[in-house]
Amino acid sequence: ATFTFEQAYQALTSSGRLLDPRLPVYGAGHSMGALLTALVGCGGPTVPPGYAKRLRGQIFISYNSQSLAGAVPFWREFWTREEWRPAIGELANRLQEVGELGSGAAGSALDLGTFVARAAGLEGGADILGGKDRLSDLYAPVLAQFPDLFRDVAGGVEDFKPDDRELAKRIPREYPKELPTLLIRFEGDPIDQTKLLEKLLNKGRPGAGGVEVVELKGTHVSPNYNEPPDLLDGTDAMGRAALNAEAPLDAALLGASSQLEALVDAVDRFLPQPA
Repeated sequence: ATFTFEQAYQALTSSGRLLDPRLPVYGAGHSMGALLTALVGCGGPTVPPGYAKRLRGQIFISYNSQSLAGAVPFWREFWTREEWRPAIGELANRLQEVGELGSGAAGSALDLGTFVARAAGLEGGADILGGKDRLSDLYAPVLAQFPDLFRDVAGGVEDFKPDDRELAKRIPREYPKELPTLLIRFEGDPIDQTKLLEKLLNKGRPGAGGVEVVELKGTHVSPNYNEPPDLLDGTDAMGRAALNAEAPLDAALLGASSQLEALVDAVDRFLPQPA
């Protein structure tokens, strides 16, 4: 991922017009992505030297180093059942074929679905589908990950767990002591392990400085909130509240939105303010 970032960064800054190279670079990750971001901060042969030099801070949200089975409900009970592995392997092959041959057809299907939704007055539904333009930047990258995952499951892989011993050695020893770091946890998150990461980061750090910890209201999935628009008119809960046209679930949607806003505010306070 860091090599891909470097390629994109070089392409955007080379012209001097698309992105100002003076802008600081911050790493950020959620859940197990926070674990990977911590390892990136440690550097090594898999991290481009240019990225490490540009890094001005890191943000870890809902850090989690548990096994896949411990973090994903019903993983062992559902996905890894022996009798289902042949079918999962076949599903992986079919998904691979669709990815290689069906992108054009999928794009046309999305365009048709968007047209039909708008013709039926479902403006919000049309916005959700988005048409073929969303295929390459949204749907395809997500679907491309499934064939390899399903093949691993079909081949007998039942779980994945990071090596806690490697983490316990590398983070205190190799993570830059002077790098500003923000840890964010949510009070309703039962699988959060932010305290473990905080302990590793502060180990050997003089005065335990440089690490800021913030606790917010919410759950493990609060950072993933993306409110779906109303299928008919495309409005969101805030817009409906302004129009006094609330829907039954709007109170919950507004609550989730406020949790995401609190997360954004916490990150904004951590970042240096422009002079």
